[in-house]
Amino acid sequence: MFQIKPHISLELHCPNCNSLNISQLSIHCAGIQFLIDCRCQTCELDFFHTLPTGHALLFPLAFAKKSPQLFLPSKTGDWYYQYLLDAYYQSRFLACKIQKITYQQFDKVLIINCLDYLFGHSFLRLLNVEQHLKTTPEIGIVVIIPATMAWLVPQGVAEVWLVEVNFAQCRYWLKDLDSFFQTQIQQYEAVYLSYAFVQLDWTKVNIELFTRTPRFDLTKFAQIPPHITLIIREDRFWLRTQWEKLLFRISIRLGWQKYFKTLFCYQQNRRFHRLAQLLQRQNPDLKIKAVGLGKSLKISPLLEDQRATHLDTKTELDWCQMYSQSHLVVGVHGSNMLIPTALSAGFIELLSEERIINFAEDIALPYQDRKLYFFGRFLPETASPRLVAQHIAAILQGFRLFDLCLNDDYHRFVIDENLPEKYRE
Repeated sequence: MFQIKPHISLELHCPNCNSLNISQLSIHCAGIQFLIDCRCQTCELDFFHTLPTGHALLFPLAFAKKSPQLFLPSKTGDWYYQYLLDAYYQSRFLACKIQKITYQQFDKVLIINCLDYLFGHSFLRLLNVEQHLKTTPEIGIVVIIPATMAWLVPQGVAEVWLVEVNFAQCRYWLKDLDSFFQTQIQQYEAVYLSYAFVQLDWTKVNIELFTRTPRFDLTKFAQIPPHITLIIREDRFWLRTQWEKLLFRISIRLGWQKYFKTLFCYQQNRRFHRLAQLLQRQNPDLKIKAVGLGKSLKISPLLEDQRATHLDTKTELDWCQMYSQSHLVVGVHGSNMLIPTALSAGFIELLSEERIINFAEDIALPYQDRKLYFFGRFLPETASPRLVAQHIAAILQGFRLFDLCLNDDYHRFVIDENLPEKYRE
């Protein structure tokens, strides 16, 4: 974390002339980004510079105030900066309501900004709360988060600023939030910003702190009836054929998704139905549930339909219970896989070619040893229902032997007096 009040503990150079003679005027909370308003006393460039939080920690960005001029590292992609430039240069300002909830009073606070246009990015930033609670308990934590994610904020924080925006609206410059931020920080003796890391060690994350739901108990894996949860999306699909993928890309580019949505849902539902048929042939006692946002079409009668047309806290918590009882969750790559893989015993993920660069970013399986490879399976989007079913069967049926081979009682390097009895077992 770093300080922004009473002074800014950050040294910047001019992106134009590389001078260190910079006047740091003020800090703005534009929404996703915290920006510092700067002026170079050498070349007289007026510019904004991102503060190192979230993805800006990895991809710092500066841009001129008076005319479109961008300064950024060569590896930064337009996915990261374009929305911010459009918001500023095209005056895409958005009014929004902010609800402040205060749990504790502190003179010194640490702000964690969890606003983003993707749920996964917001959630990953929020997870930083746990380590801050452990390492700096004397500093109050202020969480800025979309109101729809309020249910995930853990106990122990000092304040929550609930911003009434959806994820897409986070791409705008949130002027009301900036004004609210300027007013609120006046009451504190010192203010810090969290780096809000987006790459975390999942073995050190206590997911129950955020979901109020414990993870699947691996000691019961072979003792309870097998349970599979399918995560069915209606904005990203299980597309197996090249013509489906091409049509999907065209529909996105031309804004025609609503015209082809029914077709994609139908094809996807057929595949999940076929998968359910194959799984139940292997194990008639297998329970299969379906969750996800949207119910455009009916799904297979072999699935217990737990999908929803809108999300609320009860639905989210009910789904968390299902994930935590699931031997495996199955779904298409995306932020929708983060919480399910954090709570379930294992997963099967269908990964498209376009998402290979984002490999494992949406996976939260907290294993360190061979369990990570046994319980976590990535399959190409072109995988057939039969191949997916084979992997599921390999995990469910192969667990006992796999668990035995990892058990410390199995690895003995001394004379074993009980060998005959154990061998018979």
